[in-house]
Amino acid sequence: MDQSAHQHLSCALLLLLLASLLCSPARASVITFDGTPNDSSAHVARANQQLLNTTLNSLMPGDTFVVPANTTYYTLGGIYVYSRTNVTVQVEGTLAFSDDIRRWPTDSSGDVLECLFFSSCQGLVLRGAGRATKGVLDGQGSRWWGIPGIGYLVRGENRPRLLHLSHCSNVLVENL
Repeated sequence: MDQSAHQHLSCALLLLLLASLLCSPARASVITFDGTPNDSSAHVARANQQLLNTTLNSLMPGDTFVVPANTTYYTLGGIYVYSRTNVTVQVEGTLAFSDDIRRWPTDSSGDVLECLFFSSCQGLVLRGAGRATKGVLDGQGSRWWGIPGIGYLVRGENRPRLLHLSHCSNVLVENL
C-alpha cells in the first residue's frame, strides 16, 4: 500500500471512530433528589419545589430520578415538567405537598397550580419503591377538601390535582 492510500485509510478510520463516538447514546444516569428532607417549613417547601422543577426538567433520555427511601420531602405544588422522553421518576420515600393553602402557588387568574404536571412527555415511568413498600405522593387532600360538603362550597374546583398528564404518551404509573 502506498503512502497516499495509507493516509486515506487512516483518515477514514479516524472519521469512523469520531462518528461512532458522536452518535453513541449518552449514558443513563440515576439522579437522587438532593432537597432538604424532613422539614415542613415554608422556605424549605419552596426550595424543594424549585429544585424539583429544575432537576426534573433537566432529565435526559434514560435517566432515573429517585426520591430516597425513609425520607419525607415537603414541597409546594406547581411542579411542571415539559417534554421529557424515556425518563423514570422513582419515589421510594414520600413527597408531601404543603397543606398551607395561603402559600400555594397560583396562576395569573388566582387558580391553584397542580401538584405534579407533566406535559408532552413520552415514555414516562412514575413508580414507587416496589411491591412490598410503596412510594407516597401525599397531596394533603383532607386540608383542601375541609369539612365534608362545606369544603367544596368554599373552594369549588379550585384545589390542586395530585397528578395531571397533558399530551403524554406511553406512561406507566405503578406502586404509588
